[in-house]
Amino acid sequence: MSGRVILAEKKTKLIYVEDGKRFKLFDNSYKKPEIFNEALNQVRAEQIGFNVPKVLDVTSIDGKWTIVSEFVDGEPLDSIIKKNPDKIGEYLNNFVELQLEIHKHKASALVVMREKVQYKITQADIPATTKCDLIIRLAKLPKKNNVCHGDFQPSNIVVTKDGTYYMTDWSHITQGNVYSDVAKTYLLLGLNMSEELAEEYLSLYCEKGQADKNEVLKWMPIVAAALLAKSREDERAYLLRWVNAEEIE
Repeated sequence: MSGRVILAEKKTKLIYVEDGKRFKLFDNSYKKPEIFNEALNQVRAEQIGFNVPKVLDVTSIDGKWTIVSEFVDGEPLDSIIKKNPDKIGEYLNNFVELQLEIHKHKASALVVMREKVQYKITQADIPATTKCDLIIRLAKLPKKNNVCHGDFQPSNIVVTKDGTYYMTDWSHITQGNVYSDVAKTYLLLGLNMSEELAEEYLSLYCEKGQADKNEVLKWMPIVAAALLAKSREDERAYLLRWVNAEEIE
């Protein structure tokens, strides 16, 4: 693949492949530290030993900061699942195994997840009393420093023709309680795929990871509120349903 092939074009980003490399161009709404931090996060994931595309360079192209990385020639897992619903059990099992591998590791140099979540709750369009209640709940939850991907969903998993799974989009990686990461994956699956798949995912994660489902559920309103800070209008009803869920003791 030598010519330029556009993979995604958004308001603030352009992603394309050229000469076997993946280029991610950011517009001027992104600050220099944000770009370098995203690249650094991906490098950290690579150094831990996760199967991620390697960062090759951070440069400026046409006056826009750009992250250059290896191009993984494959198909996103969400697309594969939609094409092969009869194999959902196999794909979901592999998906959960990948996330469990992430969660086994600790990394004290990463951004602290609960600080990021608390800030996002303050930015959400919900009543001040609700924000206060959720922040109090957050403070009561166990503090951990395990690696959390922060955006773990099938669209961020690329599967090559030989069946190798690559994990992408590490811009939200943090250290914290892995149940927050599980809660976010559940919510993202519910928003972007189906609530039925989200339930299957949670049951399988709790089974394979020996996790307490009630402990995960305690994070749901908190993470849902954080997601509201940058949610689309069509996502609000689903997220608000979780924000307003009764507290689990």
